[in-house]
Amino acid sequence: MPKKTSVVVSHPHFNSSKISSHPPIVPRLLRIQDAAKYLSATTWFVETLIRERKIPFLVLGKRYVIDSRDLDRWIENRKGVAA
Repeated sequence: MPKKTSVVVSHPHFNSSKISSHPPIVPRLLRIQDAAKYLSATTWFVETLIRERKIPFLVLGKRYVIDSRDLDRWIENRKGVAA
């Protein structure tokens, strides 16, 4: 009977200890760049919304962050205006 051998594969971008059954964490607070991606808009547009106080925001340290729920509400309100 042949002897069974095991092969260990090592890769710098793959660490089996990091694999988990938990879903990835989705951040609720978005930085300007991420909020722009969320809205399919430019960072300039999001900064304008902040400057004109059209969307609520927080300052964490030196960064502006926007709650994704506030962006959802803003989208829904805009849909009502466009109709």
